[in-house]
Amino acid sequence: MVSQCPSAAVGGDLGWFRRGVMAPPFDEAVFSSAAGAVVKVHSAYGWHLVQGPFEAGTLLDPARPVLVLCHRGVRAAKAADFFLQRGYKYARVVRGGVDRYARVVDPSVPLYTK
Repeated sequence: MVSQCPSAAVGGDLGWFRRGVMAPPFDEAVFSSAAGAVVKVHSAYGWHLVQGPFEAGTLLDPARPVLVLCHRGVRAAKAADFFLQRGYKYARVVRGGVDRYARVVDPSVPLYTK
């Protein structure tokens, strides 16, 4: 049996969420497990395999460079500031974002279209 909900299109991935958003048994299983551990849990919606939480800062090493990109660079600048304020040593933005990178550096990168 596979997921029948909208997340089925992405392999059941629910993305990131904070404590208290999901059904209580689901929420408890996710946030009481070890970081990254896979746990089987039953809720009113059926059985789930969930991966335990990753705390902020555990996925990236603050001593290594972080390069942030977005479409045109505005949101990425805010994200780089976020990293720097939290002790990351090197957080930079690609000026002009993916859009400029695709136009100036690597034309094989697809451009955003409307």
